[in-house]
Formats: sequence, structure tokens, C-alpha cells
Amino acid sequence: MKLNKKGFTLIELIVSIALLSIVMVFMVNLFMEARIMFNDSRSITVFESDKRYIIKSLSTDLEDNTINKVTKTGNRLDFEFKELGETKTLEIQQNENGKTYLFYGCKASCNNADKSITTYKKLIPDGSTIGNIEFEEATESSKLGSIKISIIIAGKDESLNVFYSYKEVDSYESYFFADALLNSVNDADVSPTEVINKGTGDNGACTKTFMFDGTEDNNLRFVGANPCNYVLFNGETPAVTKKWAVYSIYEGEESRLTINDYDSESECISVKEFFDSYGGTHICKSWWAPSSGWRIMGVMNNVDNGFGTKETRIKLVKATEIGEYSWDSSTSTSKPEPQNDWSTSDLMKQLNGDFLNSSLTSNTKWYASTNNQNIDFDYRYALKASAQSLISNAKWYLGGKNYREYDYTVEESYISERSTDVFTGHTTSWVGRVALPYPSDYVYATDTTNRSHCLSEMLRVGYPDYDHTCVENNWFSNMAFITSKANSSSDIFLKYYISETSPFIDNNVKWETDVVPSVYLRSDVIITGGDGSIENPYTIGLDEE
Repeated sequence: MKLNKKGFTLIELIVSIALLSIVMVFMVNLFMEARIMFNDSRSITVFESDKRYIIKSLSTDLEDNTINKVTKTGNRLDFEFKELGETKTLEIQQNENGKTYLFYGCKASCNNADKSITTYKKLIPDGSTIGNIEFEEATESSKLGSIKISIIIAGKDESLNVFYSYKEVDSYESYFFADALLNSVNDADVSPTEVINKGTGDNGACTKTFMFDGTEDNNLRFVGANPCNYVLFNGETPAVTKKWAVYSIYEGEESRLTINDYDSESECISVKEFFDSYGGTHICKSWWAPSSGWRIMGVMNNVDNGFGTKETRIKLVKATEIGEYSWDSSTSTSKPEPQNDWSTSDLMKQLNGDFLNSSLTSNTKWYASTNNQNIDFDYRYALKASAQSLISNAKWYLGGKNYREYDYTVEESYISERSTDVFTGHTTSWVGRVALPYPSDYVYATDTTNRSHCLSEMLRVGYPDYDHTCVENNWFSNMAFITSKANSSSDIFLKYYISETSPFIDNNVKWETDVVPSVYLRSDVIITGGDGSIENPYTIGLDEE
């Protein structure tokens, strides 16, 4: 038999290679599509898992906390949670390499936990279609709020949708007031005495400005011309009224001329015209001053409750004076002259007597200038039973020093106030419920660009080179202090605006002066609402659990 030894022709070989190439291209395309589908499926699965973490964390925060404020800026939502005392952010972020992420958590370290377990930053797969963050706030009428981000990955809808229920803005669970204020600034990385600025109140009129005073107790204090430290206490709703004063202008700098505040512009202009008659440039400037209510001085650490137990407590001060009375004016066989010993003073007895008598129905007489009780005390200022239930005894230290020394800083004042430096035979401390602020309380409340000068120079009585902005950027009003002079038996210190010297003067205890009471809240007082602005003051109560 004869075999056919004929092989493939060139045409047959080319056709075979072409057919094989077509099959290979088809197989490669099929493989690539399968791989893309696998990667897309994997990306969707991973993102779905990542998204669940964010939804769970956000939903938990919305469910467990009251939203104080929500700020939307572009593709970013900032939630200010009251109970947490911190702000968390939901944001679509993009890095320098063009990668897009979904972020939720604290921008800085969270107050109550490690940032690494409370903050999520999850990659959104490349090629995804991402919409803007849509936010519908829950209101009393709608009852339901929503947050939505449209995200399409490989044609599949992977949008983030979160719904939450309306909560009363002021409906706090039991939450200690002191802790709430401390938590609100815990993320601040600042040095002692450096101002912490947390923005403004809801209406923008007051500032959320604080400072740790850097003393051995490191108290947290409200600072500035008008901080958000108004509180509804004793049933007194905070209010303000417009005040005026005359300023001179010399070489571009303003300096206050008048000691008194004027209630109207016309009254101020009349005084200004008097100064104008002597030459120079003068203007009338106005500001809003409190006319009623109470304000928070700060959160004070290591407050002795009178039994040796140290507590962290909030210190309040009346926003305006309750009247002009003598610090002490009594004369008797045992006390032939008025004394600057708070533990025996007339004002101490009256503040812890009539001022705490909620059953008064008419005015009583308090001491002023002489031994006679000849000035009315308005019984409506007396603390109601509800307010008295929120305060308790504290140990008030009565140390002092000669404030005419020219090297006296506020820190030295703070130490001296708590020392045993008193006039011979006078008491070094007193336990009670109502007293007066300290000079250091006033100075620490200042917020100005020349702050270091204020803290070191303001306590120099009669010192001619102090900065007037130290006074103009301080929310305290004129007042008498609990502190007396250690080298005198009858002199105390007053804060009073004097244009050419320091804002302090010393005076004999028998002369009447503005009385601004101060109290310590109980350590278990809780916050129940408000943001500290005059329109929405903090509201407080007791834990009923």
C-alpha cells in the first residue's frame, strides 16, 4: 500500500493559527472579564463589610446621644454630641493619589476611647459613582431624620442610608455638669493659661472660650468678654442691657476715660462733650452687659466640702450686683472697729441669712457705711429652695497679701488666697454656702492678645502701666472680693474700673460696695439642657436615680 506523505500546506497552517488566535483571544477576554467580575464582587463585598461598621457606629452615636449641633460643609457633616462632649465627622475624603474614602469618627482623639477603635476610614473602590452627602434633620414635627450618600459600585447600588429618631435637644440623661464641661475641652492640646476656643453659641453672640489656669488645681475657667457661661439658676433668666462709656483716642489707641457705665447714648454723649471742651478726640462706645441671672466661673478642682473631702465642683457668680453694702460695719465691745475677717463679717452673716431665706416676702435692711442697717435688701434676690438644693457648703480660704507690691502675679495671688497670710488673729478659712469671688477669679477670666501681661500685672493696685484690654475683655462686673489685706485689719479689695491705674482698689470694709454673691454647686448636679448662650442658658438639676 502506498502512503500519502503530503504535509500541511502553508494556507492550512495560516488558517489554523488564525483560528487558534481567535479562540485564544476569546478565552483571554473571557478570563479577564471573569477576573474583573471577581474583583468587582470582592470590592463590593469588602465595602459592604466596611460600610456596616460605619453605619453601626453612626447609628449607635445617633441613638445613644443627643445632637447639639450639625454643621454641613460640602461633603462633610460634623455632629456635636452633647453626652459625649465631642464632635464626630462623616466625610467623603480624597487623598493625593486620587483614592476616595468614606470617613466617620473623631478628627482628633476621641474623648472617651482610643481613636483607633472609634474612627473608620474605608476605601471606596475606583470607578465608583459617588453623590453628595444628603442630610435631613430630625425635627419635632418630622420625628425622623436621615443621612444618605449615593454610591454606585460596578453598577450596583451600595448607598449609605442611616435613619434616626428625633430627640428633645435639651433631654439629657443623668450627666454631671462638671464632667460635661471638662469633656467639651478634653481634646484641646494646649498649654496652661492658653485659651481654648470651641466656637460660638447657637446665635454667635457668645464664645465658647475656656482656659486651664495652670495652678496646682488646674481649674477650668470661662474667659473672654462674653463667654457662653450663662446658667438658669434660682429661676432667674439671664438678660443683658446696653451700656455706654467715654473713650479717648490718642495716637490711634483707645483708652477709657469714665469710671461709670451709662445707660443711654445721649447720657454718654453729654459727658463726651464735656471732655471735648478740653480738646482731644473722644468717642462713646457701647457693649451689652448682663442685667440679671447667674454665670459659671468654671470647674474648680479639689474643693473641700467642709469635712476634708476634695471634690470637683462648678463655681457660680451672680451676673450683676444684688446691691451696695458694707463688707463689715458692726461695732461692739468685742469688735470696736469694722474688721476684714470674713468669718465674723456682717456681709457673711447677711448672705448666709436673709439671702438664704426663701420665705421672705418683704425687703430687709442690710449694713452700709455705718452701724445702722439702713439699706434695703431686695427679698426677690434671695435664693429659692430649688436653688439652695443645688448648692452645699465649701471651705473658703481667707488668705491675702498687700496688693500694692509691684511684683504680684495672678498665680501668686491664687496661692496667697489659700494661704494662712491674714491679719493677726483673723481666721484663715471659713465653711459656708455663700461668699464672694477671689481677685484671681477675676484676673483669670481675661482673654486678650496681651494675656500674659494681664496675668502678671493686673493685681498691682495703683499700677499705672496696665493694659486696658485686660478689663475690656473680661466678663466679670464690678465687685467686692472675699480677700482682705494681710497687713491691715480693715481693708479689702474691690474690682473697679479706673482709667489711669489698675482695675483694683483697696477700701475700708465699712464703705458700701457692689456685692456679687458666689456659690459652689453640688458635685452631683447634672446638666439637663442649653448651650450657655443668653438665649439658651444651661439648665441644671439633680440626678433623681
